[in-house]
Amino acid sequence: MYIYLQALGENVVNDLILSYLIHNGYRESSESFIACTEMNRPAEDLEKMEKRISRFIIVVFRCSRLVEDFWFHVNVIFLACALQT
Repeated sequence: MYIYLQALGENVVNDLILSYLIHNGYRESSESFIACTEMNRPAEDLEKMEKRISRFIIVVFRCSRLVEDFWFHVNVIFLACALQT
């Protein structure tokens, strides 16, 4: 694997690593990587990352609310069945 990465060149490998970090939302790691490698900071990609992170937080919040509502209804049904017996 190392031989293949050497054949690609350092800039290509650095671009791949930075793309991975940005795509997966590792903002602090991507900023540290940019500083260590002295690469140019891709402003557009970092803005997209912020939007992705905020959307992810909204989705996680909504999913947690759905789970809470589901278990609430399960408990109501369970209590209603228990009271009938």
